[in-house]
Amino acid sequence: MLKLLVGSDIVVRLVNLRDVASGEPVTDATVTGKLYDRSGSEVASINLAHAGSGTYSGIVPGTTNLVEGGRYRLVVTALHSGGQHTMARWCVAAYDE
Repeated sequence: MLKLLVGSDIVVRLVNLRDVASGEPVTDATVTGKLYDRSGSEVASINLAHAGSGTYSGIVPGTTNLVEGGRYRLVVTALHSGGQHTMARWCVAAYDE
C-alpha cells in the first residue's frame, strides 16, 4: 500500500506509455487521475501533462481534504486514438507524519 502524506502535494507519474500497435511512446494522450475515498466519492481530480517520451505527470494538491488513516483509491486513465484505457489503480492510505 502506498502512503499519502496529509497536507503535502502528491506527484502522480505515468511512465513509458506506449502505443500497443507500434510500440512508440504516446505523446498526445489525455491522461487524468481521480482519487476516491473508501465510499467511492471523488476527492480529487487531476490532469497529467506530457513530460516527454510517453511520461505524464500531475500533482494532487496538498490542500486536498484527506483524512489521516483514510483509505483511498487512485485511478489513472489515458485516452488515445479514440480508445479509453484505465492504466493503473492503486490503493493508498493517508498519514499525518
